[in-house]
Amino acid sequence: MIRIINLILAVTFIFIQQIFINTFLYAENTPKNIIFMIGDGMGNSHIKAAKLAKSGKDGKLFMQKLEVQGYIRTLSANGEITDSAAAATAMATGTKTNNEIIGKDPDYNNLKNILEYAEKYGKSTGIVTTVQLTHATPAAFATHVRNRYKMEEIAVQIINKNIEVLFGGGENYFLPENQNGCFAGEGKRDDGINLISKAVKNGYIYVCTKQELKNLDTGITNRVLGLFGAEEIKRPIKPNLTLLTKKAVEILSDDPDGFFLMVEAGQIDWASHENNAANMLNSMLQFDKAVKTAYQLSQTSETLLIVTSDHQTGKFKITPDRESLFADGPFYMPDGTKFFIQWNSDEHTADKVKIFASGVNAEMFNGTHENTFIFDVMYRSLKMKN
Repeated sequence: MIRIINLILAVTFIFIQQIFINTFLYAENTPKNIIFMIGDGMGNSHIKAAKLAKSGKDGKLFMQKLEVQGYIRTLSANGEITDSAAAATAMATGTKTNNEIIGKDPDYNNLKNILEYAEKYGKSTGIVTTVQLTHATPAAFATHVRNRYKMEEIAVQIINKNIEVLFGGGENYFLPENQNGCFAGEGKRDDGINLISKAVKNGYIYVCTKQELKNLDTGITNRVLGLFGAEEIKRPIKPNLTLLTKKAVEILSDDPDGFFLMVEAGQIDWASHENNAANMLNSMLQFDKAVKTAYQLSQTSETLLIVTSDHQTGKFKITPDRESLFADGPFYMPDGTKFFIQWNSDEHTADKVKIFASGVNAEMFNGTHENTFIFDVMYRSLKMKN
């Protein structure tokens, strides 16, 4: 009898404790804003190489200075090494899916994503990328398609979402065939619809150059479509990710109910597929500057800032000397010490990736988690006050 009473008391204590946590602790820790930053293809070796280039052996990238660090597992639903579509869908919806699927489960049922939940709770939303807005990672935060390569369909869904801030490349997917935009090359749409004109009619300001973006008065507009390349934003990336992030945060911060913003450094992955260490390091350092900008512009008492990767691309090791004719380098640390990048793959890997976080509820990312856990924390954070 005593054992039964003790068991009942223990279960009751756990139940009361959970109620206390849910009612009091979580109610007090509700972020007004969520900024989710993805270094596409960024593995641990990418972080180490960028750290060496920026600040040497004993230094740190800004993202490494965030107070919470953990690890994320990245395999897709069918156990394969993930692509960006499946990985981004897992992070955006909390459900793993198969490669090439966007915003749907393996049976092609639509999955509600974190951006849609943020809109449901009255927050402004934004998507920023250095590749096409219709590419896999940004698409997973706004659309639902069976295959990531249906980019014209993705463009329609993105425009119809009424997302407040849309910055990236891919202008051609928003324009009809035989029609030119700001960049060389004609549109790709065979339905005759000019989605840019549609967006402007619906209240968006359209910008397509760095200067137009710099001149944008963020105090008087809350809906902006910025497309800065026919496909990806060409190197040297202008406007760079720091400016794109800065303008997005400034625009979204005007909403008293807060915002959700996803920022992707998409070309870390592209450079790694190409085994181009110079471009990879450039994209890594630009991403780190954008992380610092997001951190400085957001109030840590009001914002959950998350920095991670969807997967690792292009396995390599860092060496002090050239080990083969195919090694990239030399690259130099601030003190003049040289190093080389020795590529061993140009594909994705199954490696765990780092996650860094700061601000409200960041401590939840301690330890090792599935990529779906990122959605769980963001969704939980949105729900805490509602």
